[in-house]
Amino acid sequence: MSNALTMTGRSLRLSARSPEALLTALLLPVMLMLVFVYLFGRAVSIGTAYVDYVAPGVLLLCAVTGAATTAVTVCQDMAGGIIDRFRSLDVRGEALINSHVLASVARNLISTALVFAVAFAIGFRTHAPVGAWFGAVGVLVLFVVALAPVGAGALRELGR
Repeated sequence: MSNALTMTGRSLRLSARSPEALLTALLLPVMLMLVFVYLFGRAVSIGTAYVDYVAPGVLLLCAVTGAATTAVTVCQDMAGGIIDRFRSLDVRGEALINSHVLASVARNLISTALVFAVAFAIGFRTHAPVGAWFGAVGVLVLFVVALAPVGAGALRELGR
């Protein structure tokens, strides 16, 4: 477990050092929501605030973008040769997989919080109880956990 936490810290540090990945993970969902609400929302009249329909979709899009980011980091690790170095150490393949998944969940939670903050700032209002929103965030986390290894596409290579 300590190997996975150490590798998760490594993945998060690499994400923080990559400005394009950081901008993609954090600002792309916010920009998409703003474009959909202010550009396309004016073209569609639905009788209520359009942001109430856009925000959940953008949250799912945020999770899929996070899975793509996970795939990119795994491919960079494999191409850079760090996986071969980890194989020579006493690091299990499962620790590498788990670290990428945990880092993806952490990045997506930050991005989800940012999307929620911007959505509330531009008028998103909900009538659901707080417990339902915690459940929705839990389902979103499970979605990320399920999608991140699939997006990585290198499970067989990392597990060896």
